[in-house]
Amino acid sequence: MTIGEKIKEKRKEKSLSMEKLAKLCGLAGRDTINKYESGIKTPSFQALEKIAAALGCDLEINFKQKLNEQ
Repeated sequence: MTIGEKIKEKRKEKSLSMEKLAKLCGLAGRDTINKYESGIKTPSFQALEKIAAALGCDLEINFKQKLNEQ
């Protein structure tokens, strides 16, 4: 599972829209989350920290292995 797929999975578990997640993270908008989820763009570590915090999940447990694979 890619980082984008993991973000999408966790976002859907929390019943958040892409727009709502972007707002919670202080990111540019829905398009940014869409690019991450579709694999067009890889989030920076800082963005990933914000996403993990907004999703209420542990960055290391949920995304560390995925970062090492990419």
